[in-house]
Amino acid sequence: RILLLVKLRIAKIACAKKQTGPRLQLLPARPKSPVLAMMGIKAYPVNHSSKWVMYVLDRVLGGGVSSRLFTELREQRGLAYAAYTNFEYEAGFGILSVVADLDPKRWKEGLEIISQQLKLLRETPVSAEELSQVKEMLWSATEMRLEDTDFIAESIALEWALAGRTDEFSRIRRGIQSVTAADIQRAAQALFRKDNICLALAGPKQSEKEEIINILSIL
Repeated sequence: RILLLVKLRIAKIACAKKQTGPRLQLLPARPKSPVLAMMGIKAYPVNHSSKWVMYVLDRVLGGGVSSRLFTELREQRGLAYAAYTNFEYEAGFGILSVVADLDPKRWKEGLEIISQQLKLLRETPVSAEELSQVKEMLWSATEMRLEDTDFIAESIALEWALAGRTDEFSRIRRGIQSVTAADIQRAAQALFRKDNICLALAGPKQSEKEEIINILSIL
């Protein structure tokens, strides 16, 4: 129920047209429950030339158990039970969601790590080795899903509804392979800004709001 509430709130605040700093919503949660963090970052729409860049960036940041957020938050520091990202687009806008179930005693540290990872992508290019691995994993996952006829039908219908056309799967692969480290860094610099971020947290107190804003201020 709390997850649904967070999703509804973040959907409302993430599409705001103007903001000068991060938008924040704090929601109640049961005592000792994980702190659920859902960050919405306004991104590119379906027809934007950087759509493929967002798919790769999404995979680098939080797309799987080898992603940066999962590795830092769960594997190395034990700060989260789950951590992932998801890029979705519509006709006029896109949203990169960052989701984490954070340790209720160390959630501030977890939020700091998320902010630091966003800043790192903005300041430091992805290595050639990491980029190659991410592209291969992304295309391998896509190939596996192409065995699902429901996925194919849904993808074609969605593209036609939003863009008035559909991408051939050979074009998808070319799009993914064409992404460079400079493309990813450029997108991160354009999008990972405190005035382009909305955050919903289930668990923290209203009195902690200012501290949360300060954590996000590194962006």
